[in-house]
Amino acid sequence: MMSVSRHFRVVSSSDKYDLLVTWPFATPWTIARLYAQVHSLVLAWDLRGEMPPMQAMTMLFANLLGWWCVRWRGCCNPACIWADRMQRRVASSRLGKSTLSPTALM
Repeated sequence: MMSVSRHFRVVSSSDKYDLLVTWPFATPWTIARLYAQVHSLVLAWDLRGEMPPMQAMTMLFANLLGWWCVRWRGCCNPACIWADRMQRRVASSRLGKSTLSPTALM
C-alpha cells in the first residue's frame, strides 16, 4: 500500500504533468501557435502527408477540452484535495491533535 505522502506526491506530479501538456490548448492563441510549431516540425522532418487546415470546430473543441483540463487540474481536482486533507489529518494525528475517522476525510 502506498503511503499518504507518496500518494500526495504522485497526484501532485500528475497534476503538474497534465497542466504542462494541456495548457497550449486552453486559448485560441496558444492552440494556433502549437499548430504552427507542429506544422513546421512536419516540414522540417519531411514527413509524408499533409496536416489538415485548422478549422473553427477543431479549434473550438480543442479549446474547450484544454480549458476544462487546465481548470480542473489547476484548482479543483478532487484527488488532490482528498490527498491534501488526508496528509493534514495524518500530520495532526501524529501530534495527538485528532484521530482519523472515515467521516473526517469528507
